[in-house]
Amino acid sequence: MRLSRAIVIGLVAGIAGLTAIAVQHLTLPTPPRGELTHGVPGTDNPPINTAKVYRWGSAAWNDGFIGPLSTDWKISDPAPVIRNQYGQLTLNGSGGTSAKTLWATYPLLAKKYGRWDFSMRSKQYEFGGKPYTAVLELVPNDPAALDCGRQNIILAKFPLGASAVQGEIRNAGKRFSATNPHEVFSNEFHTYALEITPDHISWFMEGKVLMTERRPEALSGETFRIKIFLTAAPKGVKTNRGRLQFDWARYYTLARPNAKSIEAPQGTLGDLITSCG
Repeated sequence: MRLSRAIVIGLVAGIAGLTAIAVQHLTLPTPPRGELTHGVPGTDNPPINTAKVYRWGSAAWNDGFIGPLSTDWKISDPAPVIRNQYGQLTLNGSGGTSAKTLWATYPLLAKKYGRWDFSMRSKQYEFGGKPYTAVLELVPNDPAALDCGRQNIILAKFPLGASAVQGEIRNAGKRFSATNPHEVFSNEFHTYALEITPDHISWFMEGKVLMTERRPEALSGETFRIKIFLTAAPKGVKTNRGRLQFDWARYYTLARPNAKSIEAPQGTLGDLITSCG
């Protein structure tokens, strides 16, 4: 039996309509422009290595946290509170109303210029109290220059369970800051990087440059070392049990130029007020 031309046209149109509906439901939404993505270790989509994106070459220093934690790391508390756990530098915050602030620092790597790259994740095990605050930063290596954090450069600062991360450059009584609305509460690794040169500081997350600061008042010229904090709530206030882990910490020289542009908005300028006044 031969179908009429009108019936054939109607069938084709109907099939096309159903196909369009199916495609509409199967197509994933396009991520907003500039949205960050992150990977998972041990998969075909690992955490994004900023050094590879910008082709910084081989790391001049690299700690992958294999085996016991190096004694070159200076820590606030011994194992099992701070240790290498399953190939990751781990700060285990016990929480409670008398929770301690935990920290780790690496004084042997003290540099004025260069590039620092980290893969970090956090986890909060309970709720009902105040979360620990994670801080990954560079601090002046000279104790006389610490000055209550007035010259620190923060690669990442957020309460555990947060949906945004803050980066900040501090100098000369000012703060140059940027906040990125990228969720970090999923217990997955996120990458942070920083480039310091004589004429600029650039802040990266997930392999993308988010802030480049060229104003002279932002550039202290200090020599910096790595410092990590898991900051507890004040005594008497319950801190939720939490953890901070690093899959790697690396340092690269400026020998190789960036393979991509580092142009990005400058930070939001404000007065710096610390706990010391």
